[in-house]
Amino acid sequence: METQEDQLQESGVQDYVNTVELYRKIKHLQTIRLKNEAALNPADLEGKYRVSYERLCESIKQAQMDYRTECTRVVRTLVEILAELAYFDPTDEEYDAIRDFMCNKIKECCNDPLLTGLTATAIERLESEDKDELG
Repeated sequence: METQEDQLQESGVQDYVNTVELYRKIKHLQTIRLKNEAALNPADLEGKYRVSYERLCESIKQAQMDYRTECTRVVRTLVEILAELAYFDPTDEEYDAIRDFMCNKIKECCNDPLLTGLTATAIERLESEDKDELG
């Protein structure tokens, strides 16, 4: 019996994609599209090069959908992490170790700069709010 991971690999869908890589892919495809539009007249894009131009535009749309999906996954992961940290007292001696452990787990499992940066910023902001509240 096939596992979900096997099915994903066969379908061409990757289990995990870096948001920065996806963003760069979109920018690269957009650059190609803009160069083509600047170099060719609109009649050629609608006629002679229509199929390849439509394929390029479809690739851009797919890359944008993949990027949105991955960004949504990143935000959901961040919310899960923050929800777990809410169970711990920031004044507890072990809090720093727990926070660091969770942040390191993110780096190990995902290594996504967007998720890593958002997590660090969110935790820092919440800890600042806690300190202000505690006086």
